[in-house]
Formats: sequence, structure tokens, C-alpha cells
Amino acid sequence: MVYALVNGVPAVGVAFAAAMLLGVALTLCVVALLTIFAREWCVRSWTRHGAFLAHQSRLLEGATGVALAPTLKTLHI
Repeated sequence: MVYALVNGVPAVGVAFAAAMLLGVALTLCVVALLTIFAREWCVRSWTRHGAFLAHQSRLLEGATGVALAPTLKTLHI
């Protein structure tokens, strides 16, 4: 904007600022939508395959000797 004012074309500076604003708004909207869709996908996946995931978690705990559930509880997840 300052460069545009120094060169005597303030309209170009305003257009550039508006383009940047639009780009940031579009990026934030896309990230928000992707977050919502990813959350819905995770919830559906965990609901559909919850028993399988629980079984795999128990197998992993038995194979490694490390209990995952207490670790997650201490992390407040």
C-alpha cells in the first residue's frame, strides 16, 4: 500500500490489499471445511471400526508391554 501511494496509484494498493484479504479468507475457510470433514470422517470411521480398533490396541499393548490407555489419560486426551 505504501509503495502504491509513493508511486501515485492508491487504487492499485487498495486492490492488492483486497486481494490479500480475499486470499487469507479463502484459505481459512478451506482449512475450516477440511477440519470439519476430517472430524466427521474420523467419527464415522471410529464408530464403524471401534471394536476392531480396540482389539488392535489391546494386541499392541500386549506385544509391546506398554499400556496406551494410561498414557493417553495422563496426556488428558
